[in-house]
Amino acid sequence: MAARVALSSSRLLSPRNVLQSAVTYTRNYSQEKEHSKEEAKRTARLISIASGSAVAVLGGAYILWRSHFRVKADQGSVHLSTDAGEVMSKRESAEKDSDSIKKPVFRDRRIIAYEDRLKAFSTPDKVFRLCATLKVQGTVYMTPDDFVRSITPGVRQPDGLDLDNFKKLSTVQAYEQWKTEYEKRIKGKETFFNKLATNHLLSFSDYMFLLTVISTPKKHFRLAFKMFDTNGDGVLSCEEFEEVRVIVQSGTAVGARHKDHSVTGNVAGNISQSLSQYFFGSDQKGLLTIEKFEDFHDQLMEAILRLEFQRFDPNHEDQISEIKFVNFILLHSDFGVHEKRKFRKRLKNALSEEEMKGLSFEQVKDFSTVLDHLNDMDKALSIYESEPAALTQEEFKHVVRVVTGVSLDDHLVKVVFAIFDENGDGELSHKEFIEVLKDRRGRGLGKKKDLGFIRLMGAMTKCATKVVAERIHL
Repeated sequence: MAARVALSSSRLLSPRNVLQSAVTYTRNYSQEKEHSKEEAKRTARLISIASGSAVAVLGGAYILWRSHFRVKADQGSVHLSTDAGEVMSKRESAEKDSDSIKKPVFRDRRIIAYEDRLKAFSTPDKVFRLCATLKVQGTVYMTPDDFVRSITPGVRQPDGLDLDNFKKLSTVQAYEQWKTEYEKRIKGKETFFNKLATNHLLSFSDYMFLLTVISTPKKHFRLAFKMFDTNGDGVLSCEEFEEVRVIVQSGTAVGARHKDHSVTGNVAGNISQSLSQYFFGSDQKGLLTIEKFEDFHDQLMEAILRLEFQRFDPNHEDQISEIKFVNFILLHSDFGVHEKRKFRKRLKNALSEEEMKGLSFEQVKDFSTVLDHLNDMDKALSIYESEPAALTQEEFKHVVRVVTGVSLDDHLVKVVFAIFDENGDGELSHKEFIEVLKDRRGRGLGKKKDLGFIRLMGAMTKCATKVVAERIHL
């Protein structure tokens, strides 16, 4: 019996049986481990799906609740009595004015956000097709209002006139009827645009030219004028000016982004006859001086500024509130809703109800002059920043007067200091002031027009090409 047990044990403990048992155990253990991993992955996926669904439901419910709450608030404000409106304090009125126009509903906000993305990241050709509203005898045109809307974020296209959708005027009679109605609508509100385009239409070439003008400092045009003024008489012919236009346009972010699209008819050729006639006369044989062009530049910028100012709904005294002025400054900035709210909050905390007396167009125009000399302002403010004492409001006025030749109003300076007082110590935050105004000066036209991912891929491609070239030469 003992011999049998010993024999069985010796068989079980033989190397072959031990190896087979080890392999079987390892196989079973691996199968169980893989099964456990699959179960864990399945559980994780279910948890992720459930969490994502819950977040989506809660997020959707929150958005609908906010939208419903705002609609209710707007409906309630409509039924306020006159007495209740009189009781409202000036500060409450300023808070109500925090948006320049009536807040859009949820659907409008989504459409505006989509159109703003198109304006920010699309080619000039596509932005033109988005904002232009007229198609006259097969050619797409902008009105002056369309042009301002194309460079202004937060403004929605008219219903039914979005990307590649236009009001078609197929006959001369249809255009003449539209022109008559348009002139009635703008009667008494004529701007510099009416001198440039007597037919109230801007072609794609005009659009590109105007973008070039407003995104290029005057001193760059002055330098280009001198380069092409070969005989030194201070004037340019129509042909010479066309060469200046092409060179300056190619050096801007807008011009570098543009590519001609013959399919859509958007080819940046010569400027229209009406613009050319403004510069060189009806026979195109006149000469253009740099002084006349700079005067054109100033009048164009003032006309655009006036249209932007009108969008903020000035009162009967041609004034906007200080809160709207904050929105005006931040119009082209990259700040989100919460960041912009901080600027408005600073102003409300710094100024009392009695000090909120509004800003006129002339005051806003004076402030825009600072934008035209922003680089010089940056250098001058840097000098004061190196001093141990803080920059006072009087010193700021002195810097502006020396750099621009404009004397800013005391109330305007007080408002600017309140907006850019970052830590509440009554001092101007130089860095924030310059960065915000750079965006405002260029109206967003000088920013990168592509996404960060595209720039990353471009950098990676450039780096890889360089490495490969180095390897080949090795």
